[in-house]
This record gives sequence, C-alpha cells and structure tokens, in this order.
Amino acid sequence: PSPRAGTLLRLDARAVGEAVVLLGGGRSRPEDRIDPSVGISQIPPAGKTVRENDPLCEIHAPDEQHWAVARDLLLERGLIFA
Repeated sequence: PSPRAGTLLRLDARAVGEAVVLLGGGRSRPEDRIDPSVGISQIPPAGKTVRENDPLCEIHAPDEQHWAVARDLLLERGLIFA
C-alpha cells in the first residue's frame, strides 16, 4: 500500500529488478535457481495519482519475509513520488 497520497513520478527499473532478484525471480550468479512463481506486477504508470493506502503494485513472494524486503526496496528506491 502507498505510504501517502501523491503522484508517481517515475519507476526505477534497476530497483524493481533488484527486488525481483531478492524474491528469487532472477539471478545474481549463473548457478542461481529462478523461481517462476515470484515477481512484481500491476505497477501503475508514471503520472498516476494515488491515495494513501492505495495498492502500488502486486508483489508475488514465496513468503512474508521476502515480501517485506521487496516492499521496502520498492518504497525506498523503486517508486518515486511527488
């Protein structure tokens, strides 16, 4: 959920990619296993205005701990608000 009302200015694709890797949906090393059941979807487009607690995206995580890490990364660096 959105921590506050605002407008999504931009999306940091690198941070989103890092979040997907942390979830297990990408590789840091060639031997890493990829979990096709994880990822991030439903990200709103830049310019979208959201209210506090509106959903910002859907995080498909293997467990609560991975979900929280991905959420924090996205809120800190991935989704840039005004």
